[in-house]
This record gives sequence, structure tokens and C-alpha cells, in this order.
Amino acid sequence: MKAKLMLWMAVMMMAACTPMPVATTPATSQERAALFEQLKPLEGYWNYYDAKGKWQGSGRIALTSGGSVLREVMFSGTPHEMTNLYHMDGNALVMTHYCASGNQPRLRLPTWHLTKPGEFDFRFASISNWTSGDEYMGRLQLAIADKDHASQTWTSYKNGKASAETFELRRQPPRARASEAAAPSCPAPPAAAASTTP
Repeated sequence: MKAKLMLWMAVMMMAACTPMPVATTPATSQERAALFEQLKPLEGYWNYYDAKGKWQGSGRIALTSGGSVLREVMFSGTPHEMTNLYHMDGNALVMTHYCASGNQPRLRLPTWHLTKPGEFDFRFASISNWTSGDEYMGRLQLAIADKDHASQTWTSYKNGKASAETFELRRQPPRARASEAAAPSCPAPPAAAASTTP
């Protein structure tokens, strides 16, 4: 009897230590329309250009996971290839950036932070596989001009200093594929970066 009681107690303790999921309230159709649905037209193949108009690489944006996730692959087929995953989390749009430096920052955009249609300002929420002092992406400003043009401004942080780099995205013509050298990995802070925190 004592052995059974101890076994029961051990099972109960293990159950109590098992992590449980935290339920979220699903986004309304209006919230999805204001956030995730605006990103869907970005599906396709893209070229990335820096602020000076120089080609930096190509990539692809596509829906996956039953249409609930938008996957962006930047600088495809190069050592600096990186992936971004966009999806809803309750009434917020989240983006996880799988950086070539090896860490994975998670950025978040709640519905009430929207400024106007086609403009998204993702802010830092959390990060995995990050070591103190390492650079990480802490902000993404995405602007969709039309079905063939968009821009991304990535802000990275290191030791309290911020550095921003903007890419212009132009949709590739049908059957066109870029063949030039790829862009560098996560941008390094410029010499005169502003001091701020995400």
C-alpha cells in the first residue's frame, strides 16, 4: 500500500512539473485582415537591393503550414541565407528571424500598433540562442508599396548601440532569376550608430 501511494505521489509530481500550453484568444477576422492577410500578396520571388540601388541577393516568400505561416527566405542559396516566419499569435502578428549569426529573435506587432495599411513595425519580444554581447535583430519595419515593390528596414543591436539597414524588394519578372553574388549577413553597426535599446 505504501509503495502504491509513493508511486501515485511520484506520478502526480511529474504531472505538476510538465509544462502546460497557455491558451490565447484567436484573432478576429478584422484583426487577421489588418495584419496577416496584408502579407499574403507578397508570395513570389524577389530581388533585394540596398539603399544605393545595388543588388544584394534574391529570395522567395511563400505560404506554408496550411496557409497559417508566411515563410521568407532571404539571399537564397548562399552562405548568408536567412529565413523569416510570419504568423498570428492571438491578436498580434509575430515574426521570427533565423539569422545567419545563429540566434533567433522574435519580433511582435500587436493590432493596436498599426499605423496605416501596408506598414508594419515589428518590435523585439524575445530571443533564443543569444549570448550576451552578440548582435541581434531587434526591429523590422516593413512597408508594402504595391504588389511588386516593398521595403524592409532592419535594426540590429549590439552593446546598446543600434544600426539600421534598408533593403528595397522588387518582384522578379516571371521566370527571371538573379545570379549575382549575395548580400552580407546581418548588418554590422556603423561607426556612428545611435545608442538605444529595442
